Amino acid sequence: MKNLLFLFIFVLLACQLWPQKQSDMLPQIEHKIYNEPIFHQHATHRQNPMFSEEMDFSILKKLRNEITLRVDSIYFENSGGCFKTIYSFDKNGNLISILSQKWDNSAWENDRLHTFTYNDNNNLLSDFSQYWENNKWLNSNLITYDYDSNENMLTLLSQIWENNEWLNILIYIYIYL
Repeated sequence: MKNLLFLFIFVLLACQLWPQKQSDMLPQIEHKIYNEPIFHQHATHRQNPMFSEEMDFSILKKLRNEITLRVDSIYFENSGGCFKTIYSFDKNGNLISILSQKWDNSAWENDRLHTFTYNDNNNLLSDFSQYWENNKWLNSNLITYDYDSNENMLTLLSQIWENNEWLNILIYIYIYL
């Protein structure tokens, strides 16, 4: 009986220490990411003036005893140039915006912006897309979603901005039996 009680206490203590040990790993993971040679080779102001601003490229957080990495920005280069995509999240972890920028010889210039809205149940309500032209945002696309009381999607409506009004281009209607 003493052995069983000892085993029970040991398991109970181990279960309490495991999440603490995982949370202690977050600074180590963050240190490894920021000090990774490939990161410094391509993403610091020492090698490239594009990266002269302070970078907050990731947020590390702990959910339900799991370690997750959420990327807040991505830098990439292709034949079209150098680009930066910045992701913003609300307090519930919902993606609320995606800002795309292009490097223009001396500064980051806005390119596209997606803005997302959610209902109280964290269901996506809208995806609003704009593009940058002549130093201002212009409407491009809008996708709206509607849900029933059971959180089932009822409609998805896709629209484009044309001649100063939204034009319907696609609608999905969902029926649940």
